[in-house]
Amino acid sequence: MSRLAKIDIRIDTLEPVVISQKNNTTVLTNSADYISGSILRGMLAGMYIRKFGGGDRVHEDAAFQRLFLSSNVRFVDANPLAGGQRSFALPFSLMKEKVNGDVQDILFAKDSQKGYKGIKGYGIVSDGKICMAHVGKSVSLHMSRNLENERISGKSEEGHIFNYESIDAGQSFAGEIIGSKEALQEMSEKLFSEKECFVYIGRSKYSQYGRCRLSASGVQEVDYTGMIREAIDEKGLLALRADTPYLPEWQNVDAAASLQELADKLSDICPGMSFAVQGASVVSKQVTIANFVQVWNLKRAEEPALAAGTVFQLSCRSGEDKGWTDEAVEVVEQLLLGGMSRRSSEGFGQFRPWQQQELKMGSGLENAPEAKPVFSAEMKKTVQHILLNRMKGEIRRLAADDAAKKCGSLSRHNHLFSRMEQEMLTVKAQSGTRKAFNQYMEACIRPGSPAEKNLKGISYGGHTLLEILQGNYKSPYAVNFSWQEILGKEIGALAKDVDFTLPEPESDELYYEYWLWFFRHARKQTIKAATGKGSVNNE
Repeated sequence: MSRLAKIDIRIDTLEPVVISQKNNTTVLTNSADYISGSILRGMLAGMYIRKFGGGDRVHEDAAFQRLFLSSNVRFVDANPLAGGQRSFALPFSLMKEKVNGDVQDILFAKDSQKGYKGIKGYGIVSDGKICMAHVGKSVSLHMSRNLENERISGKSEEGHIFNYESIDAGQSFAGEIIGSKEALQEMSEKLFSEKECFVYIGRSKYSQYGRCRLSASGVQEVDYTGMIREAIDEKGLLALRADTPYLPEWQNVDAAASLQELADKLSDICPGMSFAVQGASVVSKQVTIANFVQVWNLKRAEEPALAAGTVFQLSCRSGEDKGWTDEAVEVVEQLLLGGMSRRSSEGFGQFRPWQQQELKMGSGLENAPEAKPVFSAEMKKTVQHILLNRMKGEIRRLAADDAAKKCGSLSRHNHLFSRMEQEMLTVKAQSGTRKAFNQYMEACIRPGSPAEKNLKGISYGGHTLLEILQGNYKSPYAVNFSWQEILGKEIGALAKDVDFTLPEPESDELYYEYWLWFFRHARKQTIKAATGKGSVNNE
C-alpha cells in the first residue's frame, strides 16, 4: 500500500478576512475561526486558472482534473497557528475544573466529576498542557449601497446597515494538502515554484477585505502508524478525534450510527477483520455545513455533520482474535488521511489518533505570523514619509519643552530669538545647515553684547547656549538620544521593513527642526515673561 504524502500550507492575513459561518445575511455576519478546506481548494484552483488559463472550461484540463476534481488530493482546513504549530479543534470530551485548571477527559474517565465545564475552541497540547489558540477579530459597520444612485451619492436611500465580524490582519493559519506523492509533486511544481504568493479570500475581497500571503512546504511523506499504536489502549480500543467536520453517507441522527459507517468501511477493506464503534464512548456535537459556490453563484444545500472535535473509540477483532495487526493499522492510517466521509477532497472526514494523557490548562497563545509584512514600493514610500513626519513632530515637542524651561526670564529680548529664527530659515537653503548656522553664531554674536550675555546665561548640563550654538557641544536634545525610547522598541524593525534609515540626532534635517522651533517658542516665552505669565528654569 503506497503511503500518502502532504504539503503544509501557511496563510498569513494581510488584511481583515471575512469568512462567513452561515450564508444568510443578517445584521451581523459572524466569521469562522478557521479557513475551510473548501476555501483552500477554491483559492488554489483560482491560482491555477490565473496562471494557466482555462476560464469556464478549465474542468476539461486533465491536470486540473487530477489536482482539484478527483479524490487523489484532499485540502484540509487551515486552523490558527499556536506556538508555531497548527492548532486543532479540542475534543468535546475535555473538561476543565473551574478554579484550578485541572483537566479530565470523559472519553477515558470512569466517573465524571462535578465542578468541571467543557473546553471550547482551538488549541495545542504541549508538555502536558492545553494551550488555547487565540484568533483576533473585529466588528465593522457598513452601509448597503446596492443601487447605482446609492453608490454615486455614497449613502443608502433606505438606511440599510450591516456588520462584518472579521479575522484581524496579522494572523497565521496552517492547513494541509494530502494526496499521492506524484500528485503533490505536480501541484508543487505548478503552483508553488515561488516562495510565496498573494491571494484574496472571503467576503468583500474586492474592496477592503481578504488579502493574504500563501506559502507552502515541500512534499513530505506522512507516517501516523506510530501515533496510532500509541493511542490503542490495553483493551484494544483506538481513540480517534475528528480534525475536520464529518459528513456521514446517510445523515443519521444518531452520532454512533453515523460513525459506524467508518467501521463498516474498514471491515470491507480488511476481510476477516471486524471493526466497531463503541457507542457509549462517542462525544460529539452536530453542525450545519453550508457553502456558497462562486462558480455556480449559488448556495449549496445545507447538510448536517458531526463537528470537528468529535471523539470516539474504535475496536478491532479478527477471526483469530489477533487484534490490531500491522495491516489494520496501515488501513486505518490511509483512511485517516484520505478522509472518512463524503466531500473528502474538501477536507471533510479527517480523523487523527487521540490518546489518554495527564493534562492541565496552560496559557493562551497569540496567533501572529513569524514572517515579516510585505510592503510595496509605494507603501514603503508612504510609511517612510509618515515616520519622518512623526520624528520631526517629536523633535519639535522637545524644542518647545526646552524653550519653556530655559527662556522665560529673557523678558525684553524676544528680538534676539526672532533674529535667530529668521537666520535659521535663511541657512536652511544652504548645504550643511548646522555648519552654516554655527558660522553665523561665531561671526555675528559680538563679545560683550546683550545677545552674548543672554545666551551665556542659559545653560544645559554645564554648557552655555552660546557654546552649543557655536558648535562646540552637542545640541541638548541629542545627548543620550534614542529613537527607541521616544517612539517605542519596534521602531527599528519597522524602519528596516520599509528600507528607512533612522536619522542621526544632529543630522541637518533634525537640527533645523529643533532649533527653528526652539527659537520660535523662545520668542513666545520672552513675550509671556514680559507680561508676567512666563516661567523659567535655567538650570
